[in-house]
Amino acid sequence: MNSNTRLGLGIITYNSRRHIDRCLESVFRAMEAEPGVDLVVVDNASPDGTAAYLAERWPGAPFRLIARPDNVGYAGGVNTIARNVGGDYLGILNPDLELRPETLQRACAYLDATPEVGLVGGNLLNPRGTSELVYGALPSPFKLWFAYSGLRRLLANPAWDLGRGLAPGTDQPFEVGYPCGAMWFLRRSAWEEVGPFDERFFLYFEETDWATRCHQTHWKVMVHPDIVAMHEGGGSSGNDEAAQIVVHERFFRSAFQYLAKHYGVRAARSTFRSLDATLRIKAGVLRFGKLARIGASQHPIRTGLMANREFVMGSELSADGKPVVRPVSPAELPVPT
Repeated sequence: MNSNTRLGLGIITYNSRRHIDRCLESVFRAMEAEPGVDLVVVDNASPDGTAAYLAERWPGAPFRLIARPDNVGYAGGVNTIARNVGGDYLGILNPDLELRPETLQRACAYLDATPEVGLVGGNLLNPRGTSELVYGALPSPFKLWFAYSGLRRLLANPAWDLGRGLAPGTDQPFEVGYPCGAMWFLRRSAWEEVGPFDERFFLYFEETDWATRCHQTHWKVMVHPDIVAMHEGGGSSGNDEAAQIVVHERFFRSAFQYLAKHYGVRAARSTFRSLDATLRIKAGVLRFGKLARIGASQHPIRTGLMANREFVMGSELSADGKPVVRPVSPAELPVPT
């Protein structure tokens, strides 16, 4: 850890071998325009050998590798990064990003100029060059139900939308509920005040929970359209039905943990019942004729929801507002590459 570090930057990998070279190459180019970057890569015990590949492929490269023997999830990966880098600012990146050469410089310059901002996200472009999921409203029981009720297509409302891209022509930073966690830049003093990521959120809603707490401590949460990266997306999950069921199972588990934490266990359970009833009705309506294909696409959603019934209705669901963080382990000692 360099005492002259301005930006502590981390990439979290899991089965990321096919993405990581392009990501690192883009980060190295961006580091040329922003000196004083302390870069680490945290690998969450990737079965595809990402950590071993990094150690062999990039000897002497300007980053340190933390090869964990366990998968501590995205939240645990972020906390590992924060404990191992210095700097006034903290950057978190997904491994399926390609930064533009000016990305790091612009993020630091913006945080320099706006001391009231605790967190800023950027504009994430898909391979077609259009803005994808960039930000969203902070969830509530109603907003979560609305997102899966089928009404979202008929009554689109930015204030209720849990995930949106940038509108064409957006050219100024603006305040949001939360930025997409694929690319975050945080003020270190905000991190110290808000606290670490809550590791109960193994995947999904970990960034939403932290952004919620950032708002509660009166730091501004922003998106800047000129802090840009290409984002391939889906770097750690598949697209077949079985993979999508797992995605929705994890999504809903974290969603109900978020609702319990910020609205109470009773609200989380009521939302589960409402979603269950709504998806049952949708399944009935969409099982005939031309609608059957749409109905089939809803199967992973409802299966993922129902996989969480025991979790939501049992004693494991917690309304504890304090972040749960695993103890620091020897695996967090970085290994120079």
